Amino acid sequence: MNFLVVENRIKEGFFQEFGPGELPSTLRKTGLVGGIVPEENSLVMAWVYKALGESIFPETYFILKSGESNGILVKEILSSFGNIKIDLDLVNTLKSKFSFNDIEDCNIDLSFLQFVSKPYLKSLKVVVLILNEFTPELVDFLSEIKEVLFLGLSALSSSYDGIYSGVDLVKARDDYLIKNILSLNEVELVKFCEKKKIDGIVIVMMVALMKLKFAKPQMLYHDVVSGLVTKGYAGFVFKS
Repeated sequence: MNFLVVENRIKEGFFQEFGPGELPSTLRKTGLVGGIVPEENSLVMAWVYKALGESIFPETYFILKSGESNGILVKEILSSFGNIKIDLDLVNTLKSKFSFNDIEDCNIDLSFLQFVSKPYLKSLKVVVLILNEFTPELVDFLSEIKEVLFLGLSALSSSYDGIYSGVDLVKARDDYLIKNILSLNEVELVKFCEKKKIDGIVIVMMVALMKLKFAKPQMLYHDVVSGLVTKGYAGFVFKS
């Protein structure tokens, strides 16, 4: 896709109704250590990426995404704004300590991240982990890594009960998830996600990690979209 088309689509996310109403400031003063953001809701994405764009630029963005098996991206990401480099030093360190399958393509779109990182595109590096299970040892190891910003790619919950149904169900689930994210209660999140069969691996990993980082959580925006599948999305940042 042409980068101008992508850029205009991203800008629309910032200026739509209930969006931030402005692009990120060029002054990067905020100290963030993490964020949770969906991959498909431009309204919530705009709120989170605006905050990321105003945070101190990290050496590496450490990205968590759910998948069928544990894996790690080993090839750079192709993008309309230019390819995104992989932090191979960190990748190799992780591979030496944990069992990850090598992944060459994980269908990930980081154009929003590139957009808010425009002055730093040549320095932008990522590590992308695909996860399918909660691993306390991995959380402990990640918590010791310095100068990185952790970004979990995840929606909250969804309902497959039919067209325009399940809104109340999703809102109730989201409220419970949000409460436990803001209180950094990964134990309760694990129980709830297992009970309700929610794919919450990224949320659980992020909350456990941010707890060890002594981070302060903040929810930026919550959105429930009804349709054939009703989905709940929320954006969070974690301050140092």
